[in-house]
Amino acid sequence: MQRPIFVDIQRIVPGGRGMGLVDGKIAFAPLSVPGDQLEVLSWSDRKGYLDILKSRLVCPSPERVSPPCGYFGSCGGCDFQQMSGRRQLTAKRDILVDALRRVGKIQVEASQIQLHACETTAYRNRLQLKLLQAGREFSWGFYKIGSHEVCAVDSCLVASKALWKQQEILREQLAALPQIASRTDEVEVFSGDDQECLVTLALRDVSPGFDEMGSQLQSATEFLASHGFHVSLLDSGGQYRRLCGKGFVWKTVGAFRYRVSHGAFFQVNDPMLPVLQTTATQNLSGAKALELFCGVGFFTLPLSRSFERLEVVEGNAAAVADLEENLRSHQAESCRISDRDLSDALRTGRYRPGQFDLLLIDPPRTGLPKAVVEAIARLNCRDVVYVSCDPATLARDLKVFVACKYELVTLDLLDLFPHTHHLETIVRLRKA
Repeated sequence: MQRPIFVDIQRIVPGGRGMGLVDGKIAFAPLSVPGDQLEVLSWSDRKGYLDILKSRLVCPSPERVSPPCGYFGSCGGCDFQQMSGRRQLTAKRDILVDALRRVGKIQVEASQIQLHACETTAYRNRLQLKLLQAGREFSWGFYKIGSHEVCAVDSCLVASKALWKQQEILREQLAALPQIASRTDEVEVFSGDDQECLVTLALRDVSPGFDEMGSQLQSATEFLASHGFHVSLLDSGGQYRRLCGKGFVWKTVGAFRYRVSHGAFFQVNDPMLPVLQTTATQNLSGAKALELFCGVGFFTLPLSRSFERLEVVEGNAAAVADLEENLRSHQAESCRISDRDLSDALRTGRYRPGQFDLLLIDPPRTGLPKAVVEAIARLNCRDVVYVSCDPATLARDLKVFVACKYELVTLDLLDLFPHTHHLETIVRLRKA
Protein backbone atom coordinates (compact mmCIF):
# COMPACT_ATOMS: atom_id res chain seq x y z
CA MET A 1 0.00 0.00 0.00
CA GLN A 2 1.39 3.39 -1.04
CA ARG A 3 2.18 5.68 1.87
CA PRO A 4 0.31 9.03 2.07
CA ILE A 5 2.23 12.05 0.79
CA PHE A 6 1.93 15.32 2.69
CA VAL A 7 3.19 18.83 2.00
CA ASP A 8 3.41 21.89 4.26
CA ILE A 9 2.87 25.12 2.32
CA GLN A 10 5.64 27.57 3.16
CA ARG A 11 4.96 30.62 0.99
CA ILE A 12 3.21 32.00 -2.09
CA VAL A 13 5.32 32.28 -5.24
CA PRO A 14 4.92 34.19 -8.51
CA GLY A 15 1.87 32.85 -10.31
CA GLY A 16 -0.07 32.69 -7.04
CA ARG A 17 0.52 29.06 -6.06
CA GLY A 18 1.70 27.85 -2.67
CA MET A 19 5.12 26.23 -2.43
CA GLY A 20 6.30 23.40 -0.21
CA LEU A 21 8.60 20.38 -0.28
CA VAL A 22 7.75 16.76 -1.00
CA ASP A 23 10.65 14.43 -0.18
CA GLY A 24 13.02 17.32 -0.70
CA LYS A 25 11.51 18.28 -4.06
CA ILE A 26 9.78 21.62 -4.62
CA ALA A 27 6.02 21.26 -5.10
CA PHE A 28 3.41 23.84 -6.09
CA ALA A 29 -0.24 23.75 -5.01
CA PRO A 30 -2.99 26.11 -6.26
CA LEU A 31 -5.48 27.81 -3.93
CA SER A 32 -3.33 27.19 -0.87
CA VAL A 33 -2.25 29.36 2.07
CA PRO A 34 1.11 29.46 3.90
CA GLY A 35 0.69 27.19 6.91
CA ASP A 36 -1.67 24.73 5.17
CA GLN A 37 -0.88 21.02 5.42
CA LEU A 38 -2.12 19.11 2.38
CA GLU A 39 -2.35 15.44 1.52
CA VAL A 40 -1.26 15.10 -2.10
CA LEU A 41 -3.71 12.93 -4.04
CA SER A 42 -2.37 13.44 -7.59
CA TRP A 43 0.46 15.34 -9.14
CA SER A 44 2.45 15.86 -12.32
CA ASP A 45 6.20 15.27 -12.06
CA ARG A 46 7.86 18.09 -13.97
CA LYS A 47 11.55 18.50 -14.53
CA GLY A 48 12.81 19.80 -11.21
CA TYR A 49 9.44 20.21 -9.43
CA LEU A 50 5.99 18.75 -8.80
CA ASP A 51 2.66 20.22 -9.88
CA ILE A 52 0.03 19.20 -7.34
CA LEU A 53 -3.17 18.58 -9.28
CA LYS A 54 -5.44 17.34 -6.50
CA SER A 55 -5.07 17.54 -2.75
CA ARG A 56 -6.97 17.27 0.53
CA LEU A 57 -6.70 19.93 3.23
CA VAL A 58 -5.51 18.06 6.33
CA CYS A 59 -4.73 20.99 8.61
CA PRO A 60 -5.73 24.50 7.52
CA SER A 61 -3.46 27.47 8.06
CA PRO A 62 -4.53 29.91 10.82
CA GLU A 63 -4.56 32.52 8.05
CA ARG A 64 -7.05 30.63 5.88
CA VAL A 65 -10.55 32.14 5.55
CA SER A 66 -13.78 30.96 4.02
CA PRO A 67 -14.01 32.16 0.37
CA PRO A 68 -16.80 34.73 0.00
CA CYS A 69 -17.84 33.52 -3.48
CA GLY A 70 -19.64 30.24 -4.10
CA TYR A 71 -17.95 29.85 -7.49
CA PHE A 72 -14.45 29.96 -6.01
CA GLY A 73 -12.44 26.85 -6.74
CA SER A 74 -14.21 26.26 -10.05
CA CYS A 75 -14.20 29.71 -11.66
CA GLY A 76 -10.70 30.70 -12.70
CA GLY A 77 -11.25 34.42 -12.27
CA CYS A 78 -10.01 34.51 -8.65
CA ASP A 79 -7.33 32.48 -6.89
CA PHE A 80 -6.74 34.32 -3.58
CA GLN A 81 -10.16 34.24 -1.88
CA GLN A 82 -8.88 31.65 0.63
CA MET A 83 -6.86 34.48 2.25
CA SER A 84 -7.94 37.65 4.03
CA GLY A 85 -7.41 40.94 2.20
CA ARG A 86 -4.43 41.75 4.42
CA ARG A 87 -2.83 38.33 3.86
CA GLN A 88 -3.40 38.64 0.11
CA LEU A 89 -1.47 41.90 0.11
CA THR A 90 1.50 40.52 2.04
CA ALA A 91 1.54 37.49 -0.27
CA LYS A 92 1.79 39.86 -3.23
CA ARG A 93 4.59 41.73 -1.50
CA ASP A 94 6.46 38.43 -1.10
CA ILE A 95 5.87 37.65 -4.80
CA LEU A 96 7.36 41.02 -5.74
CA VAL A 97 10.38 40.60 -3.45
CA ASP A 98 10.97 37.10 -4.84
CA ALA A 99 10.89 38.33 -8.45
CA LEU A 100 13.20 41.27 -7.80
CA ARG A 101 15.75 39.10 -6.02
CA ARG A 102 15.59 36.02 -8.23
CA VAL A 103 15.04 37.55 -11.69
CA GLY A 104 16.45 41.05 -11.27
CA LYS A 105 19.23 40.21 -8.79
CA ILE A 106 18.03 43.29 -6.89
CA GLN A 107 18.19 42.94 -3.12
CA VAL A 108 15.17 44.59 -1.51
CA GLU A 109 13.54 44.11 1.86
CA ALA A 110 9.81 43.79 2.41
CA SER A 111 9.93 46.91 4.57
CA GLN A 112 11.04 48.97 1.53
CA ILE A 113 7.74 48.34 -0.26
CA GLN A 114 4.85 50.71 0.38
CA LEU A 115 1.56 48.78 0.31
CA HIS A 116 -1.72 50.30 -0.94
CA ALA A 117 -4.75 48.20 0.01
CA CYS A 118 -8.15 48.23 -1.71
CA GLU A 119 -11.65 47.05 -0.92
CA THR A 120 -11.78 43.45 -2.13
CA THR A 121 -15.24 43.53 -3.73
CA ALA A 122 -17.18 45.58 -6.30
CA TYR A 123 -14.10 47.24 -7.78
CA ARG A 124 -13.88 46.18 -11.44
CA ASN A 125 -15.14 48.46 -14.20
CA ARG A 126 -14.53 45.90 -16.98
CA LEU A 127 -15.40 42.22 -17.44
CA GLN A 128 -14.98 39.72 -20.27
CA LEU A 129 -17.57 36.94 -20.16
CA LYS A 130 -17.52 33.74 -22.22
CA LEU A 131 -20.86 32.73 -23.71
CA LEU A 132 -22.54 29.32 -23.51
CA GLN A 133 -25.43 28.65 -25.87
CA ALA A 134 -27.26 25.33 -26.00
CA GLY A 135 -30.38 25.66 -28.15
CA ARG A 136 -32.32 28.49 -26.57
CA GLU A 137 -30.58 28.08 -23.22
CA PHE A 138 -28.17 30.95 -22.62
CA SER A 139 -25.55 31.44 -19.93
CA TRP A 140 -22.16 33.07 -19.52
CA GLY A 141 -19.19 32.98 -17.22
CA PHE A 142 -15.43 32.61 -16.93
CA TYR A 143 -12.99 29.84 -17.75
CA LYS A 144 -12.60 27.18 -15.09
CA ILE A 145 -9.20 26.90 -13.43
CA GLY A 146 -6.64 25.46 -15.82
CA SER A 147 -9.06 24.85 -18.69
CA HIS A 148 -11.04 26.40 -21.51
CA GLU A 149 -14.29 25.00 -20.14
CA VAL A 150 -16.67 27.73 -19.02
CA CYS A 151 -17.92 28.06 -15.46
CA ALA A 152 -21.37 29.68 -15.75
CA VAL A 153 -22.02 32.44 -13.20
CA ASP A 154 -25.05 34.49 -12.17
CA SER A 155 -23.05 37.07 -10.20
CA CYS A 156 -19.49 38.29 -9.72
CA LEU A 157 -18.41 39.85 -6.43
CA VAL A 158 -15.45 41.78 -7.92
CA ALA A 159 -17.60 43.57 -10.53
CA SER A 160 -18.83 47.02 -9.58
CA LYS A 161 -22.55 47.19 -8.86
CA ALA A 162 -23.09 49.50 -11.82
CA LEU A 163 -21.20 47.15 -14.12
CA TRP A 164 -23.12 44.05 -13.08
CA LYS A 165 -26.43 45.86 -13.46
CA GLN A 166 -25.38 46.74 -17.02
CA GLN A 167 -24.38 43.12 -17.62
CA GLU A 168 -27.83 41.94 -16.58
CA ILE A 169 -29.59 44.30 -19.02
CA LEU A 170 -27.34 43.05 -21.81
CA ARG A 171 -27.87 39.44 -20.81
CA GLU A 172 -31.64 39.76 -21.16
CA GLN A 173 -31.23 41.09 -24.69
CA LEU A 174 -28.82 38.35 -25.76
CA ALA A 175 -30.94 35.61 -24.20
CA ALA A 176 -33.77 36.72 -26.48
CA LEU A 177 -31.50 36.44 -29.54
CA PRO A 178 -30.11 32.88 -29.63
CA GLN A 179 -29.02 33.31 -33.27
CA ILE A 180 -26.71 36.10 -32.11
CA ALA A 181 -25.54 34.46 -28.87
CA SER A 182 -24.57 31.27 -30.73
CA ARG A 183 -22.16 33.27 -32.91
CA THR A 184 -20.65 35.28 -30.05
CA ASP A 185 -17.59 33.94 -28.26
CA GLU A 186 -17.11 36.67 -25.64
CA VAL A 187 -18.84 39.78 -24.34
CA GLU A 188 -16.80 42.62 -22.89
CA VAL A 189 -18.50 45.39 -20.93
CA PHE A 190 -16.67 48.49 -19.70
CA SER A 191 -18.50 50.86 -17.36
CA GLY A 192 -18.08 54.62 -17.85
CA ASP A 193 -19.48 57.72 -16.17
CA ASP A 194 -23.20 58.49 -16.01
CA GLN A 195 -24.34 54.84 -16.29
CA GLU A 196 -22.94 54.55 -19.81
CA CYS A 197 -20.96 51.54 -20.95
CA LEU A 198 -19.01 50.12 -23.88
CA VAL A 199 -20.07 46.69 -25.10
CA THR A 200 -17.99 44.57 -27.47
CA LEU A 201 -19.35 41.31 -28.89
CA ALA A 202 -16.38 39.21 -30.02
CA LEU A 203 -17.60 36.96 -32.83
CA ARG A 204 -16.59 33.41 -33.65
CA ASP A 205 -15.02 32.93 -37.05
CA VAL A 206 -18.31 31.97 -38.69
CA SER A 207 -20.88 33.51 -41.00
CA PRO A 208 -22.81 35.71 -41.17
CA GLY A 209 -20.77 38.88 -41.39
CA PHE A 210 -21.15 42.30 -39.82
CA ASP A 211 -24.07 43.44 -41.97
CA GLU A 212 -26.37 40.49 -41.26
CA MET A 213 -25.46 40.47 -37.56
CA GLY A 214 -26.20 44.19 -37.36
CA SER A 215 -29.58 43.68 -38.99
CA GLN A 216 -30.49 40.88 -36.57
CA LEU A 217 -29.43 43.03 -33.63
CA GLN A 218 -31.28 46.17 -34.70
CA SER A 219 -34.18 45.95 -32.26
CA ALA A 220 -31.86 45.07 -29.37
CA THR A 221 -29.39 47.86 -30.16
CA GLU A 222 -32.16 50.46 -30.24
CA PHE A 223 -33.16 49.40 -26.73
CA LEU A 224 -29.54 49.26 -25.52
CA ALA A 225 -28.72 52.67 -27.02
CA SER A 226 -31.60 54.19 -25.09
CA HIS A 227 -30.03 52.79 -21.88
CA GLY A 228 -26.55 54.25 -22.46
CA PHE A 229 -24.93 51.26 -24.19
CA HIS A 230 -22.39 51.75 -26.98
CA VAL A 231 -22.25 48.45 -28.84
CA SER A 232 -19.65 47.19 -31.33
CA LEU A 233 -18.89 43.89 -33.03
CA LEU A 234 -15.35 42.52 -33.17
CA ASP A 235 -14.54 39.87 -35.76
CA SER A 236 -11.82 37.22 -35.48
CA GLY A 237 -9.49 39.40 -37.54
CA GLY A 238 -9.61 42.23 -35.00
CA GLN A 239 -11.90 44.53 -37.00
CA TYR A 240 -14.56 46.59 -35.17
CA ARG A 241 -18.02 47.57 -36.46
CA ARG A 242 -19.99 50.04 -34.35
CA LEU A 243 -23.69 49.17 -34.07
CA CYS A 244 -25.01 51.91 -31.81
CA GLY A 245 -23.85 54.79 -29.65
CA LYS A 246 -20.79 57.00 -29.96
CA GLY A 247 -18.26 54.20 -29.58
CA PHE A 248 -16.71 55.70 -26.46
CA VAL A 249 -17.47 56.58 -22.83
CA TRP A 250 -15.98 59.08 -20.40
CA LYS A 251 -14.12 58.20 -17.20
CA THR A 252 -13.47 60.86 -14.56
CA VAL A 253 -10.46 60.48 -12.25
CA GLY A 254 -9.89 63.40 -9.90
CA ALA A 255 -9.49 66.60 -11.92
CA PHE A 256 -9.25 64.77 -15.24
CA ARG A 257 -11.83 63.36 -17.63
CA TYR A 258 -10.83 60.71 -20.16
CA ARG A 259 -12.47 59.54 -23.35
CA VAL A 260 -12.10 55.76 -23.72
CA SER A 261 -13.08 53.97 -26.95
CA HIS A 262 -13.45 50.37 -28.08
CA GLY A 263 -9.98 48.84 -28.30
CA ALA A 264 -8.30 51.33 -25.95
CA PHE A 265 -6.84 50.22 -22.60
CA PHE A 266 -7.95 51.67 -19.27
CA GLN A 267 -7.23 50.40 -15.76
CA VAL A 268 -9.97 48.18 -14.29
CA ASN A 269 -10.06 49.20 -10.61
CA ASP A 270 -12.19 52.34 -10.21
CA PRO A 271 -11.57 53.00 -6.48
CA MET A 272 -7.78 52.77 -6.94
CA LEU A 273 -7.49 54.98 -10.03
CA PRO A 274 -6.74 58.20 -8.05
CA VAL A 275 -4.16 56.36 -5.93
CA LEU A 276 -2.47 54.93 -9.03
CA GLN A 277 -2.37 58.29 -10.76
CA THR A 278 -1.07 60.22 -7.76
CA THR A 279 1.55 57.64 -6.75
CA ALA A 280 3.05 57.63 -10.25
CA THR A 281 3.06 61.38 -10.95
CA GLN A 282 3.14 63.38 -7.71
CA ASN A 283 6.14 65.64 -6.93
CA LEU A 284 7.52 65.31 -10.45
CA SER A 285 8.35 68.40 -12.50
CA GLY A 286 10.90 69.72 -14.94
CA ALA A 287 11.54 71.04 -18.41
CA LYS A 288 10.86 67.97 -20.53
CA ALA A 289 9.41 64.48 -20.01
CA LEU A 290 9.02 61.37 -22.18
CA GLU A 291 6.16 58.93 -21.65
CA LEU A 292 6.05 55.53 -23.34
CA PHE A 293 2.86 53.43 -23.75
CA CYS A 294 0.73 56.39 -22.70
CA GLY A 295 -2.63 54.92 -23.80
CA VAL A 296 -5.49 57.42 -23.59
CA GLY A 297 -3.36 59.73 -21.41
CA PHE A 298 -4.03 58.48 -17.88
CA PHE A 299 -0.64 59.76 -16.65
CA THR A 300 -0.15 62.21 -19.52
CA LEU A 301 -2.72 64.75 -18.35
CA PRO A 302 -1.27 65.26 -14.85
CA LEU A 303 2.28 65.28 -16.26
CA SER A 304 1.30 67.95 -18.80
CA ARG A 305 0.65 70.32 -15.88
CA SER A 306 4.06 69.86 -14.28
CA PHE A 307 6.43 69.72 -17.29
CA GLU A 308 7.09 72.46 -19.83
CA ARG A 309 7.26 69.94 -22.69
CA LEU A 310 5.95 66.39 -22.91
CA GLU A 311 6.63 63.79 -25.60
CA VAL A 312 4.43 60.69 -25.62
CA VAL A 313 4.55 57.46 -27.62
CA GLU A 314 1.55 55.19 -28.25
CA GLY A 315 1.04 52.67 -31.06
CA ASN A 316 -2.64 51.80 -30.58
CA ALA A 317 -4.70 53.84 -33.07
CA ALA A 318 -7.86 53.84 -30.93
CA ALA A 319 -5.90 55.05 -27.90
CA VAL A 320 -4.18 57.77 -29.94
CA ALA A 321 -7.55 59.13 -31.12
CA ASP A 322 -8.75 59.23 -27.51
CA LEU A 323 -5.48 60.79 -26.36
CA GLU A 324 -5.77 63.60 -28.92
CA GLU A 325 -9.28 64.40 -27.70
CA ASN A 326 -8.26 64.24 -24.04
CA LEU A 327 -5.33 66.59 -24.59
CA ARG A 328 -7.54 68.97 -26.55
CA SER A 329 -10.28 69.04 -23.92
CA HIS A 330 -7.72 69.79 -21.19
CA GLN A 331 -5.84 72.34 -23.32
CA ALA A 332 -2.60 70.40 -22.89
CA GLU A 333 -0.84 72.15 -25.75
CA SER A 334 2.69 71.35 -24.56
CA CYS A 335 2.31 67.66 -25.43
CA ARG A 336 3.55 66.11 -28.69
CA ILE A 337 2.31 62.65 -29.74
CA SER A 338 4.29 60.05 -31.66
CA ASP A 339 2.28 57.07 -32.91
CA ARG A 340 5.38 55.36 -34.34
CA ASP A 341 6.64 51.98 -33.22
CA LEU A 342 8.76 52.53 -30.10
CA SER A 343 11.76 50.56 -31.40
CA ASP A 344 11.61 52.54 -34.63
CA ALA A 345 11.46 55.86 -32.77
CA LEU A 346 14.49 54.94 -30.67
CA ARG A 347 16.44 53.66 -33.68
CA THR A 348 16.06 56.94 -35.60
CA GLY A 349 17.88 58.85 -32.87
CA ARG A 350 14.94 61.16 -32.25
CA TYR A 351 15.56 60.96 -28.51
CA ARG A 352 19.01 61.97 -27.28
CA PRO A 353 20.81 61.32 -23.98
CA GLY A 354 20.16 64.07 -21.44
CA GLN A 355 17.15 65.39 -23.38
CA PHE A 356 14.54 64.49 -20.74
CA ASP A 357 14.23 65.05 -17.02
CA LEU A 358 11.68 62.24 -16.64
CA LEU A 359 10.92 58.95 -18.36
CA LEU A 360 7.59 57.29 -17.47
CA ILE A 361 6.94 53.77 -18.78
CA ASP A 362 3.71 51.75 -18.49
CA PRO A 363 4.35 48.76 -20.77
CA PRO A 364 2.16 45.70 -21.41
CA ARG A 365 2.50 42.60 -19.22
CA THR A 366 5.29 41.27 -21.45
CA GLY A 367 7.54 44.18 -20.53
CA LEU A 368 10.10 45.53 -23.00
CA PRO A 369 12.58 43.90 -25.40
CA LYS A 370 16.08 44.01 -23.94
CA ALA A 371 17.38 46.26 -26.73
CA VAL A 372 14.60 48.78 -26.02
CA VAL A 373 15.32 48.80 -22.26
CA GLU A 374 19.01 49.35 -22.95
CA ALA A 375 18.23 52.17 -25.40
CA ILE A 376 15.95 54.08 -23.03
CA ALA A 377 18.31 53.52 -20.09
CA ARG A 378 21.02 55.20 -22.18
CA LEU A 379 18.86 58.31 -22.49
CA ASN A 380 20.16 59.17 -19.01
CA CYS A 381 16.90 60.69 -17.79
CA ARG A 382 17.26 62.08 -14.28
CA ASP A 383 14.13 60.27 -13.03
CA VAL A 384 12.41 57.08 -14.26
CA VAL A 385 8.95 55.87 -13.24
CA TYR A 386 8.18 52.28 -14.25
CA VAL A 387 4.56 51.11 -13.87
CA SER A 388 4.16 47.35 -14.14
CA CYS A 389 1.52 44.64 -13.76
CA ASP A 390 4.00 41.74 -13.94
CA PRO A 391 6.73 41.32 -11.28
CA ALA A 392 8.90 39.01 -13.42
CA THR A 393 9.15 41.28 -16.46
CA LEU A 394 9.51 44.30 -14.17
CA ALA A 395 12.47 42.67 -12.41
CA ARG A 396 14.03 41.69 -15.73
CA ASP A 397 13.82 45.26 -17.05
CA LEU A 398 14.93 46.90 -13.79
CA LYS A 399 18.08 44.77 -13.88
CA VAL A 400 19.12 46.70 -17.00
CA PHE A 401 18.41 50.09 -15.41
CA VAL A 402 20.41 49.18 -12.31
CA ALA A 403 23.31 48.09 -14.54
CA CYS A 404 23.12 51.57 -16.12
CA LYS A 405 23.69 53.22 -12.73
CA TYR A 406 20.07 53.86 -11.72
CA GLU A 407 19.10 53.52 -8.06
CA LEU A 408 15.71 52.49 -6.68
CA VAL A 409 14.13 55.40 -4.84
CA THR A 410 10.65 54.07 -4.00
CA LEU A 411 8.67 50.85 -4.51
CA ASP A 412 4.87 50.99 -4.30
CA LEU A 413 2.63 47.93 -4.55
CA LEU A 414 -1.01 48.70 -5.37
CA ASP A 415 -3.67 46.04 -4.91
CA LEU A 416 -5.50 46.73 -8.16
CA PHE A 417 -6.70 43.13 -8.45
CA PRO A 418 -8.00 41.87 -5.07
CA HIS A 419 -8.83 38.15 -4.77
CA THR A 420 -6.24 37.38 -7.48
CA HIS A 421 -2.46 37.01 -7.40
CA HIS A 422 -2.05 39.92 -9.83
CA LEU A 423 -0.58 43.19 -8.60
CA GLU A 424 0.47 46.63 -9.84
CA THR A 425 3.88 48.06 -9.01
CA ILE A 426 5.21 51.59 -9.37
CA VAL A 427 8.97 51.94 -9.16
CA ARG A 428 10.80 55.26 -9.08
CA LEU A 429 14.46 55.32 -10.04
CA ARG A 430 17.04 58.09 -10.15
CA LYS A 431 20.30 58.31 -12.05
CA ALA A 432 23.15 57.84 -9.59
